[in-house]
Amino acid sequence: MRFRLWTIVCLLMIISACNQDIKICEEPTDVKLTIGFYHKIDSTQYQDTSLSLAYVQTLHQPPVLLIDTSTFQSISLPLNQLADSSGFIIQPDSVNLADTILIYYARQQKLLSPGCGFVTFFTIDTIHYTTHHIDSASVVNKSVINIHEEHIRLFY
Repeated sequence: MRFRLWTIVCLLMIISACNQDIKICEEPTDVKLTIGFYHKIDSTQYQDTSLSLAYVQTLHQPPVLLIDTSTFQSISLPLNQLADSSGFIIQPDSVNLADTILIYYARQQKLLSPGCGFVTFFTIDTIHYTTHHIDSASVVNKSVINIHEEHIRLFY
């Protein structure tokens, strides 16, 4: 009799412990770097511009084609969660030479919720780029925690 009572109590404890409200993840867990394109008018003035892109691809092995032939004012690109840097080749539509941009950053994993799991946030350290068509670049927001903010501006 005691054994049966003890078994029922243990089963009830196990069931109540496992019955936590783990909801389906409704929050965005996709953290991407947003790059805006700008036309440099002079040393102090610039304006948003649309850039016609032939393609954007990663420098990782194997290269991944991210964007193929379209016009954008900004693009959102995934950063490598397993390394402290990511590189991209940006090929404007009407030119022969592509530009390369390298982004160096620190990674930090955060628990969003039991339903969503972990997400990786990034803090941009430095950027390096070629100047075939890019005039200059600047980091406007070092914290990459969502896709709704612009992080880097490229001036053409």
